[in-house]
Amino acid sequence: MKLKLQNFLKIPLVFSISLISVFAWAQTPNGVIDFGNPTNGITATTANTGFGGVRVGSAGGGFTLQNPGQSIGTDGELKGVAPSGGSINSVGITSTEYGTAAQTFTIAFDLHLSGGNSGTWYFFAGNGTNFNTAQSNTFTGSQIFTGIRWSFGANNTITTNNRNAGNWISDGLASVFSQNTAYKVVIIGNNTSAVVNYNNGISSVAAYSYDLFVNGVLVGDNIGKAQLANGSNINGFRFYSENSTSNVAEIALDNISWYNTCLLPIPTWDGTQWIGGTPNSTTDALIDGDYTGPSFSANNITVNSTKTLLINTGTIITAGNLTNNGNIIVNDGGNFIQSSSGTYSGTGTFKVLKTGTSVQDKYAFWSSPVASQNLTAMYPGATPSFITEYNTATDYFVNAASTTSAFAKGYSIKTPAVSNAEFTGTPNNGTQTFTLSTAGNGYNLVGNPYPSNLDLTAFYNANSTRISNTFYFWDNTSNSVTVQGGATTTNVGYATYNPVSQIWTPAPNISVIPAENSVKIGQGFIVKATNAADTSLSFNNNMRIAAPATFYNKNNSSAEGKFWLRLNSSYNTNNTFAVAYINGASNSFDQYDSKAIGTGSDAFYTLAGTQKLVIQGRESFNINDVVPVGAKHFQNGNFTISLVQKEGIFNNGQAIYLRDKVAGTYTDLQNNTYSFTANSGDVSSRFEIVYKLGVLSTSEVAKDSFEVYRNGDHFVVKNNRSIDNVIVYDASGRQIQTVEGGSKEIRITLDAKGMFVVKAVSEGKEYTKKIIK
Repeated sequence: MKLKLQNFLKIPLVFSISLISVFAWAQTPNGVIDFGNPTNGITATTANTGFGGVRVGSAGGGFTLQNPGQSIGTDGELKGVAPSGGSINSVGITSTEYGTAAQTFTIAFDLHLSGGNSGTWYFFAGNGTNFNTAQSNTFTGSQIFTGIRWSFGANNTITTNNRNAGNWISDGLASVFSQNTAYKVVIIGNNTSAVVNYNNGISSVAAYSYDLFVNGVLVGDNIGKAQLANGSNINGFRFYSENSTSNVAEIALDNISWYNTCLLPIPTWDGTQWIGGTPNSTTDALIDGDYTGPSFSANNITVNSTKTLLINTGTIITAGNLTNNGNIIVNDGGNFIQSSSGTYSGTGTFKVLKTGTSVQDKYAFWSSPVASQNLTAMYPGATPSFITEYNTATDYFVNAASTTSAFAKGYSIKTPAVSNAEFTGTPNNGTQTFTLSTAGNGYNLVGNPYPSNLDLTAFYNANSTRISNTFYFWDNTSNSVTVQGGATTTNVGYATYNPVSQIWTPAPNISVIPAENSVKIGQGFIVKATNAADTSLSFNNNMRIAAPATFYNKNNSSAEGKFWLRLNSSYNTNNTFAVAYINGASNSFDQYDSKAIGTGSDAFYTLAGTQKLVIQGRESFNINDVVPVGAKHFQNGNFTISLVQKEGIFNNGQAIYLRDKVAGTYTDLQNNTYSFTANSGDVSSRFEIVYKLGVLSTSEVAKDSFEVYRNGDHFVVKNNRSIDNVIVYDASGRQIQTVEGGSKEIRITLDAKGMFVVKAVSEGKEYTKKIIK
């Protein structure tokens, strides 16, 4: 059977002092009663409960241990049944077990009342013979400081009264308790002549009064005491019952703890369960046993020496101040979050474990969640051959000047034989900055500096005057390269994220589209500095997020929506772009739009003016909208365009037509894919997205002033404005001729016969026309 009573005052004084030092700011209880895992149904005694007195009168009822608990929890509890008639059943802690008596006290316990419409149960705290081992067959008012009476009534009601002086009165407590409900009760008493502060000075209890908390809520404030003399010590408590016809009034008790001072007991993990209640954001928490349990929040957390707080995958621990004198381990997928003013202290060890999936010799972007990490030692049992940093001026990765991590700095590290990473040190916390470089193109490799996920939207909003609206994430699974390149690289293995439109596009050849607005612990990424006058990239605890946040999905909006299209080639490449209709965006190039960090051998994009975009935000949806689409092919081949994801209005059936202006076809990508052949090269005028059949692009609306006609062996391209250039495509979409302009009329000669498409550009507008020779 589990130890029932932890009476710390029974142990030698030297050990008692040592124990208080271990708990540090956490008040040591005078004692704790936890009924553990007893044999179910056995009679309760002083030996198997830890109570100093167990009294069963002559009128039935009594006390048994229940396992599993029937009323409060899943482990053991004490069940008490009230007697009938004038006999008394009671249990309690006497002065022998209580410990050092004092004029102030706190008692906490789990309580459940049930059974019927007859009988009374009491709680008493005080000093005198009523509290001795014999548990007298009465109570004496002059010995009682706190007296609470629960009277069982009709319809399973409970009427609660307080003993005030020599009378039972409601004091506003009459309906606080009900039958068949579990409660956590805390009573904080003060029998001194002065107000006593507790709960870090937030709360207080008046002289000769007590406060009553039920389930963490103050339901009785400064309740007047009973008849115990002013200034007397409290050295015992008692649960007392009587007058239950047919022995129906029942009580269940567990997790009883008491103190000789005024406090809100700190929930304490003993290795098996929380003593003193489960912590929440307004209470502190003490880890005095190894913890591997579910998520919890606390105002402040202390981990005692030799004890471990293990934060597993999916677990979120949130705190203000953290005092770590033991061990804290954040496993991959776990999150440790501190409030904006939280501090870290203590002599213990803090460690973050990351499950690496990178293939050996490939580079991965990292940023340390702890201060001053030795990056050469971050892979247990292996040393990376290259630790590089980004040279903003040259757009090259170079050997890092220091292998000791700096706050929020990103590193590109070549994966050794071991891919799992381990970061050990003081967790990064609070408001700090990283100095950006504005040299060259302004690209900087930074990262999530915290042992929790980072909200990218909050990060951008705090830094929008310092950085651009596009972030780049290296994905080394997108190709087989084992070298690094910068902004001019053709190894464009980068996923792209826009925090304004909150859209990702994956790296080329990657099918999965990320679905969060946050990044995990240790993630590095590239941002572009935009303000030479303010280069302090800011991070703070408000950016730390408890869990990944998925994209919002406004299915009921008639003006917003997103979709992703993908171009697959017959030579096994794929590229993806996104289009989003968002309130606040425009159809011009703006903060809702993102370009790829570089264009590789293949590309797929939309156009906003001359800007080639992998993410395009557009103004509120208009069914007459036209989105130009471009593609670049490394070689001749067969290609397929498909819809891979959609949100908002496009989830509600709005058609997405791909118009092939060369073939003269419309394909609803909601229902079909579109396959075509094309030659190598970059074509920006063949395709466009429309949302109803028959819509013409801006260039075609103006074609009444544009004409192409045959004149002998030549074709004449004519417009009422100067023509910049003319491009001719054959029926397969292959570009076969380009003629530079500079006049309103241009002549072209075609040797072969067949159908051709003529595209002319005049003052920034495009004009197209089919011709046959």
